[in-house]
Amino acid sequence: MPPKSKSPKVKPEWVLCPQSGLLHHSTDSTTHSTWLSSTTTSPTPPHPHIVSDRLNTTISLVSPSSLSLSLPTQVLYSSIFISPCVARQCGLGQASLVLVTVNTTRLVLTVFTSPSVSPTQITCTRHSWLASMALPSQQVSMQMFTGEVEMCREVEVVVVSLSDSELVDREMSESDKFRTAVKFQLAGLVVQTDCQLPFSFYGVQLVLRLRVSMGVEERDLSRVLDKLCLDTDLASSPGLDTSLLDTSHTTPPHMASTAITSTPQKTPSTPLSTTSTT
Repeated sequence: MPPKSKSPKVKPEWVLCPQSGLLHHSTDSTTHSTWLSSTTTSPTPPHPHIVSDRLNTTISLVSPSSLSLSLPTQVLYSSIFISPCVARQCGLGQASLVLVTVNTTRLVLTVFTSPSVSPTQITCTRHSWLASMALPSQQVSMQMFTGEVEMCREVEVVVVSLSDSELVDREMSESDKFRTAVKFQLAGLVVQTDCQLPFSFYGVQLVLRLRVSMGVEERDLSRVLDKLCLDTDLASSPGLDTSLLDTSHTTPPHMASTAITSTPQKTPSTPLSTTSTT
């Protein structure tokens, strides 16, 4: 009987460093060792690492066709993609809500796993929300989003000045095309009750200010969205009704304020009310 051959041990993709307590990818072992032995060691390593289920890394921009998932453009805008090994280490499931921090800006996004993306980076499409907020070389962090998400009743939308904002005059900003584009952009996003959202309209880069009101009475969401208030000058709208949608970025030190989503997903008989806060 021939001797049993031992199968080679598979090196784990993410390795726990007993000295620093951080998880680093096996491909960054040399970089991590250099960081540990450096006399001018910074508090955090420059390479991707995970600590307390929080991934710290850079972003990778890809085209939708390179992803193993086929998702609508609207979903791609507020989504990011990570490898299955990162999802395991951070305790994340498919289509989970995550909190992504870029400098002082916090975004609540949906994460999907894909075997075709980088094993150490956060991947997003070029025209996504995250891509408009962070540079590929910029450090960002991602962790599970644990809070309450409430459904908005009304949202007030104001165009705030930006370099190209003069190209969108008042007549255009009050047109049906503009209103439809704004509604499409906001649908399904999770935002704070008062925040700003990057917005592109026929190649013109704008910033929308969103002011959300949950409202006490029950209202039909489609009717509320039809009443979107669009203005190019915040100061010229003294009677603004602050009952509007909240769907942009989150500003929680993890569990501080309630986040709001714009359009409900149809479920059996319960209105949408899931977990997420900022």
